[in-house]
Amino acid sequence: MSKENGSIYDSKEEEYFHWWLLELQLAGYVESIKRECESYKLNEKVVAEYEITKAVKAKTKVIAQDYVLIKEKHYTPDFEVEWTDKAKGIFTFQEGDLLVNSNVPFFFLHSDYEMGEMDNHTSYIEVKGAFTRNLSSSITFPDRQVMMLKEQGIYVQKIIPFDVSGKVKSLFQLTFTPSDVIQNEVYKVQTKNNKVGESKLKYPVRTLKQFEDEWNT
Repeated sequence: MSKENGSIYDSKEEEYFHWWLLELQLAGYVESIKRECESYKLNEKVVAEYEITKAVKAKTKVIAQDYVLIKEKHYTPDFEVEWTDKAKGIFTFQEGDLLVNSNVPFFFLHSDYEMGEMDNHTSYIEVKGAFTRNLSSSITFPDRQVMMLKEQGIYVQKIIPFDVSGKVKSLFQLTFTPSDVIQNEVYKVQTKNNKVGESKLKYPVRTLKQFEDEWNT
């Protein structure tokens, strides 16, 4: 768990992703960011009924009982992000779009499920670390992702914000690294192989301004 400026995050990845979104919001790409997201029902509870006999005051009564086969389950996205038109083709795309770059990270799915057509300006996001394959949430997420699409008509996108080593292709590598992350991910004390102030990030780091300049060339 990470805490910064009074905000509590479940992980450093969530905190850094929030910083990424806030920088985009200041630049006009993001309209709104929601962290206290709505919880969505994935399935109804399934109950089987049976009866038992019970002695009550020297009499035998038949009492109905419920046996829960499947519990009601819910899912809560880590973030809901509403984008502006400025983000289209750079940070977001949707089915049928013609892109000039294949590294656009966020996909909008038009849904024809019973819940109706999706808002194609909002992303529902699950944040994961680069090496969390064996964590229970990583194991259960694919099933929840399927159920969210089937039951709610909502596509939840998994995002890996960053990987210090650069071995895993991450959001920051594809786009830019927030300035606060660049300042934060440095060595605070001297080590055998690293100097104070040297970056811990082992991938090519770009600021938002550098990313925009590259995009526009």
